[in-house]
Amino acid sequence: MEATGVIPPESPHHIDHVRRLITKLGKTLLDSGIPCPNVEAMLETLARRLGCRADIMSTPTSMMFTLVQGEETRTRVVRINPGGADFSRLSEVFRLVKDVDEGRMTPLEAELAMERVLAHPPLYGNAWQVLSMALLSAGFGCLVQLSWFELGFATVLGGVLGLMLVAAQGRALTSYAMPMLGAASMAFAIFFAAQTGYAVRPLPMLIATLLWFFPGMTMTIAMVELASGHWVSGSSRMIAGATTLFLLIFGVAIGMRLASLALSAPVVFSELSVEVVPPWAYYAGVLALGISIVITFSGKREHFLWIMVGCLIALIGGKLGALAFGPAMGPFLGALLATLCSGVLERISFGPAYFVMLWPAYFLMVPGSMGFRSLASLLNENLDTSIAQAFDMVMIMVSIAMGVMLGSAGSRRLGDAVARLLGR
Repeated sequence: MEATGVIPPESPHHIDHVRRLITKLGKTLLDSGIPCPNVEAMLETLARRLGCRADIMSTPTSMMFTLVQGEETRTRVVRINPGGADFSRLSEVFRLVKDVDEGRMTPLEAELAMERVLAHPPLYGNAWQVLSMALLSAGFGCLVQLSWFELGFATVLGGVLGLMLVAAQGRALTSYAMPMLGAASMAFAIFFAAQTGYAVRPLPMLIATLLWFFPGMTMTIAMVELASGHWVSGSSRMIAGATTLFLLIFGVAIGMRLASLALSAPVVFSELSVEVVPPWAYYAGVLALGISIVITFSGKREHFLWIMVGCLIALIGGKLGALAFGPAMGPFLGALLATLCSGVLERISFGPAYFVMLWPAYFLMVPGSMGFRSLASLLNENLDTSIAQAFDMVMIMVSIAMGVMLGSAGSRRLGDAVARLLGR
């Protein structure tokens, strides 16, 4: 079917089809962690194309909207249970939204298509999820320059953490406590090994093994929402990220105490001189991270190339930005370039959905690790270092947020210009 522009009401139930479609799309997008301003803008534009006027307000845990079509009005309040992004599902959702927006699909057809998308099971089972956690720890261990022994130890601990996450699936209370439980388990193993003579540096090991829990992505999206005037969603997301950091450091404190009791001796954040992995391991770590992200977020094989492109753009931009602006503001350029490239490619229908390519870039610019370092310094009774690292974390969050916002604005015009040039 060719695009026909705005789809006129085809039955007295047209507004109800639109309402159900908006509800399903909103829940899916917010559940995946898409920023609230993006969700609201997308759904309001879609409703307008379908002949309705929509007023939408969303937070990470709820969505309220009113639809108006002539004399008909529908109001809906939806509860959101934040989960994790599913790249395969997101790609299908973005494609579906584009089909509806361009008139190739009616609201009823889109509603039925959404039900099929939501019913699709995850692409990878529990064993793959355990492997992805091991690869995530190994990959980030290469980035933070562990030694070979530390790298092997971190990979094993990442697999153990993956087993814990799989065991916690479907158990709400256990899932909420997983940052604390995971941090306590990892801290106990790491500090016990460090105090019994193994060449292990606790802080980089904790960062490598607990990367999955770091709320850098959450806090960066929160900063984007705050900067764009969405104070309710931004502040609630920021509080959620800060709470996760506190749970992590509380878990580390418990693990340290358990290790101290087991050894009958105090444990500390000791710093050793170790021979770190060679420079080429950095790029192997990026590859491992890409594979892990594909598995963790249910990406398809064709997503892998675009995920790696997003990672490399963020890395190169971050390094150039650090040279130009310094380490704290360097991520600005990485976020700007990654957002521009992913937005342009998505707008010209060349590549996956916007967030599928941008999401992995956040992993390489996570300010959550800086927040963890800051709180860990407090545990180590180093107040000056803790304050300096907390300030760096805030600067990194602002840098990434500004890069994402400017990149999003620029990608629209640049993407349209490129599309016209290519005749798309």
